[in-house]
Amino acid sequence: MILQILLLLLKIIGIILLVVLCLALLLLFFPIKYIGKSDIRDKQVTYHCKFWWLLHIIHISVEGENADGQAVVRVFGIPVYRKNFREEEEAEEAVQETTAAVERPATSDITQNTGISEGAPKPQQTETAEEKDEPEKIPFTEKVKQIIAKIKEFIQTVKDMYSSSKEKAVAAKKKFDHTKRVLKAKTTKRAYLYVKEMVIKLLKHIRPKKVEGELDFGMEQPDQTGQILGYVSMAAAMFRIPLNRMNIHPDFEKKVLEGYLNIKGRFLLGIVLVYLLKVYFNRDVKLVMKKLGK
Repeated sequence: MILQILLLLLKIIGIILLVVLCLALLLLFFPIKYIGKSDIRDKQVTYHCKFWWLLHIIHISVEGENADGQAVVRVFGIPVYRKNFREEEEAEEAVQETTAAVERPATSDITQNTGISEGAPKPQQTETAEEKDEPEKIPFTEKVKQIIAKIKEFIQTVKDMYSSSKEKAVAAKKKFDHTKRVLKAKTTKRAYLYVKEMVIKLLKHIRPKKVEGELDFGMEQPDQTGQILGYVSMAAAMFRIPLNRMNIHPDFEKKVLEGYLNIKGRFLLGIVLVYLLKVYFNRDVKLVMKKLGK
């Protein structure tokens, strides 16, 4: 009987582990899809983004206008997390205003509790016998000793501040020289090239596969507009972003930003994790991080 119970428990544990393993494999190697839509008109930016996995079992949506927005996470269509951007900012401002109001001195309450109005003359206080007594006179030699003690204390404070600032400056210079040596090392250059390669591969993997829209943009200076146009073209060519359905109209005469943009893409979380683990376990990267942490 006990053996049958143990076998049943092992069977249940095995089924649970198998289900968890299958879900993990699905999460890593089943594509996560996303779409994004945005529109810019008269300095008003509206946006709507959606991410979903495995027939919308997990669904994330982010939408709003300018600073007003909302993010919702749904599992099997049931909202499990919701965040309103503007409401949190307003709540923080309300807390700050309440704190300031509490810290502000309430003069009206004080006058009300004391029963004295602000414009009413203050009652004359009768001098007591102790107040009429003259203050005790301090001997001249004692005054000189107090002045000398204060001067010594001031000099010691200045010395402590100087020594402390000097030690901090020496420590900062050592840290700067150490960081400079690490950044100029061949190991750092190899690590930088490797991380750059992995980042480019990662961005190529998660890049949108479909892009369509229309964009009119212009900066205050014509050369700035030309630079931005060049950067956009270089980025599209480097990451192989299709711009065949994208109409870009640079305006070299005035500052403007209007248009709309729709994107659609997909990526595998497993491949993203592989690239991140490659960077994390790279020997040169670990050595550089270790040296910079000293």
